[in-house]
Amino acid sequence: MINGFKLIGSCNCTGTKNYKYEKNGYVVYHVKKRSLFHIKHRNSYIEKNQPISLLCEKLRSLGLVESGDCLSQS
Repeated sequence: MINGFKLIGSCNCTGTKNYKYEKNGYVVYHVKKRSLFHIKHRNSYIEKNQPISLLCEKLRSLGLVESGDCLSQS
């Protein structure tokens, strides 16, 4: 779960289950099994196949979260 984002569903977009989160037109795809993420805005990828450890910092640079610790365990 990404703090401040809404879970909008899941898909098997890359052959592996992706959880989709949205905030302000940005969609984050979390590939939990591979510990990767993608960020999409207006149907264009901003980031693709990045390690989940970099997610919070990227979201912070985009102004979407305030903290460098944006992941929760729920």
